[in-house]
Amino acid sequence: MGRALSHQKKTVQILSTSGILMLGFGVIVFLLLFFGGRGFLMAQGGIGETLLIAEQYLSISVSQYLSVFVAGGIVTLCAAAMPIFIRNNEAPRMATGLLIFGAVLNIVLDYLFIVQFNLGLKGAAMATLFAQLSVCIGGLIYFCSKQSQIEFRREYFVFSLPLAKRIVLLGASSFVMYLYVSFVFALHNRLFMEYGTSVNVGAFAIVGYLMVLYYLVAEGLAEGMQPPVSFFYGASQPKNIRKMVLLSAKATVVAGLIWTAILNLFPYTIIGFFNDSDPVLIQAAILGIRLHLFAMFLDGIIVLASMYFMAVGIGGRSLWISIGNLFIQLPFLYFLPKWMGINGIWLVLPVSTMIMFVIVAPMLWRHITKNKTLSSDPILQS
Repeated sequence: MGRALSHQKKTVQILSTSGILMLGFGVIVFLLLFFGGRGFLMAQGGIGETLLIAEQYLSISVSQYLSVFVAGGIVTLCAAAMPIFIRNNEAPRMATGLLIFGAVLNIVLDYLFIVQFNLGLKGAAMATLFAQLSVCIGGLIYFCSKQSQIEFRREYFVFSLPLAKRIVLLGASSFVMYLYVSFVFALHNRLFMEYGTSVNVGAFAIVGYLMVLYYLVAEGLAEGMQPPVSFFYGASQPKNIRKMVLLSAKATVVAGLIWTAILNLFPYTIIGFFNDSDPVLIQAAILGIRLHLFAMFLDGIIVLASMYFMAVGIGGRSLWISIGNLFIQLPFLYFLPKWMGINGIWLVLPVSTMIMFVIVAPMLWRHITKNKTLSSDPILQS
């Protein structure tokens, strides 16, 4: 009984510490966006009417007051975190249902605010904010209900500095992973404009969407692997960890190979969903599919490895993988376009992905095969 209470206490402390960190970082980040948002948009190449439209969306457009803007940003972060909290509370169906509800509500509110009320981009921003708020409220209702396995007591709500340090370290790899996507996409856009035309930028946008479809599947598999791996890690069951990781890796690779095959066998059909009237754009996108995405399935293993090391409490290694995946592309972004022009820009991602795979895959394999016993994190046990 005492052990169960101790576990409940530690769980609530983790949630409360995570929540306080989330609120603090939310205020910092969105204050930066409020005062420097225009500069960030211009750095992405925003000019003229495009810049004005982006500013309308960024401002959330609920009020001119800073406090409401910051509150909107905090809601966004809470909506992203709440399904993860629920999933790790052994309720993945509830987490998925909450995400689906938020997405459907967002679509409905988009129609009302944009079409019926004619609010334009302001309406789109408001729809997103209200949908995210519904996810937050739904998550709070779940945790206060009998379905939640966590018993909340006022005395358990504390901010733990050791836990905070651990949480920041473990979460840093995900932060770098998302930063990597934005940063690399921005550099590719600039290089395509420098060595090509707007057609190449449009083709890169199409290819990027096609890549993201697989990336979301890979990320979903990795995040789905994380809770059971963390459980088996805490229970010192390395055999079950190996089974879970190998199963996830097989699913990730197979999904990537199938999607790559579909894209190469039916490129005109797939690209036709985006544009079927511009033959130059279509040919540029086909070239991008063949040069940019042929090693896509290996990137899924890199994402999986980063999530695995996060799940077993090795946040430093997970962070290293994410940082390495970001910086390994920089020299190729500099040299390959100079040597090969447009083709070189397309090849940056697969070349760097293959190199990272050669480094990361053996690292993952050694850890899941050579560790006969795994012990829980002492910080989480204390």
